[in-house]
Amino acid sequence: MFLEDRVQTIRDPRDYERWLAQTLSSRWPVQFVTSPYVIGELFRIGGKDKFSRNSEEIREILMEKVYPKCTVVFAKWNLTPEDAIKTLESIGYESKTIVDMEYHGAAVWESYRAENATGWLRIVKTDSSISKLTSVMAGLPLDHPYDMVPLDAQFKDIDRLTVKVPAVELLFFEQAAHWVHELGVSWSDAFHFLYADWSNCDYIMTTDGPLVKKCSDKKYHGPKALNPSKVVSRLPRGLLREVFQQSQRRQEP
Repeated sequence: MFLEDRVQTIRDPRDYERWLAQTLSSRWPVQFVTSPYVIGELFRIGGKDKFSRNSEEIREILMEKVYPKCTVVFAKWNLTPEDAIKTLESIGYESKTIVDMEYHGAAVWESYRAENATGWLRIVKTDSSISKLTSVMAGLPLDHPYDMVPLDAQFKDIDRLTVKVPAVELLFFEQAAHWVHELGVSWSDAFHFLYADWSNCDYIMTTDGPLVKKCSDKKYHGPKALNPSKVVSRLPRGLLREVFQQSQRRQEP
């Protein structure tokens, strides 16, 4: 809806849904929620012949239209250590490393500075717990008063940062697969449900009819996918008046 021109003439039900989506997105008084996946989709779809937007133009759309109206949510796992260990053990050996961060630059402490230092921060799963490991490595002159760089050294002028989150990455796709099996949705649609579930969304607003239909199954208890007209039908009258009266005033010459 952020890529398309404003709907001026409503010829069919889909045009009406698009017009509602555009109106709600521009006049909604509170923040929407979006995800990195949706932002990636904006780049993918925006580059197609229908829209022919380059990356810089899409970034402008994000800055001017999307970010002011949307809160971007990211992957998050609220797990107790016991739950985390149980879940990670079911995935495999690589999941023993939950977070692995390596940074390279100058290590500074007290009045000393060690160039070309490398530091690590690792959060790992042991047999019975989750632990944090830190270390710093740097070459020091033989006459240096310190035998090694202290762990509390600060890093300055970092020129390289490497981050790996193997366990989180594995959990991410495992959870997406859950939504595929739960709803029978496509792999790409599963990511919408994953982020909606993380952010406790009331519903996903979409003009995708088949997706809406899948969510109408009474056995399904996750985030609902609703078309814009259904969203509008659930709004209080006062909010409806605020959204659509302002929209009409904007369209008047």
